[in-house]
Amino acid sequence: MEIGNFVLYWTVSISFPLSLEVLIEAGHAGHETADHTIKTLPPLVLKRLKLLLNSKEEPSVDDVSQLLVDAISSVDDTITKEILGLFPDVDSFATLSDDAIRAIINDKDSGGKNASMISRCLRGTTVLVSLVDPGRTNLWVASLGDCQAALGIHRPDGHWESSLLSSFHNGENASEREKVSREHPDETECFLNNRVLGALAVTRGE
Repeated sequence: MEIGNFVLYWTVSISFPLSLEVLIEAGHAGHETADHTIKTLPPLVLKRLKLLLNSKEEPSVDDVSQLLVDAISSVDDTITKEILGLFPDVDSFATLSDDAIRAIINDKDSGGKNASMISRCLRGTTVLVSLVDPGRTNLWVASLGDCQAALGIHRPDGHWESSLLSSFHNGENASEREKVSREHPDETECFLNNRVLGALAVTRGE
């Protein structure tokens, strides 16, 4: 289901049961990474939830939190590993001609598998995952990029209260600018005009 620029991939209940929702925003610079994340992240989260529930009768809040972090990191790491797998020998890569490299990465005439890997690495996407237990006691939110989660509470008097559950991972967020600058102390221009290297708005993403 499409909601504005977002895609609601699924809501699922499993034996715990837990309600899972995953929102993927239209990708940065192209849709390839968003499409890939839609296909891979929700099934991975579901698979790991089932394994966790089979191994622990009552998983802790921290168990579930770490599961979401690990699942998102796994999807991101896989994108990187696919690219590195195209050129496993760093020494021989340095000796390849431009034409030889193009032949490897521009393989659309033979199915385009490598070209798809390259596209996923060049694009980006934001991710927003929410998970609720059946008693509505615990709510987990994992956010990556410049999308944001908000909680609305309908009070008995009919009024609504709202609060933000995540923060933007972009150059407008001072703590994100400080984090990136700390990680790149010798790169004085890692932020220009509140953008990474003066171009990229988000500071984290798939």
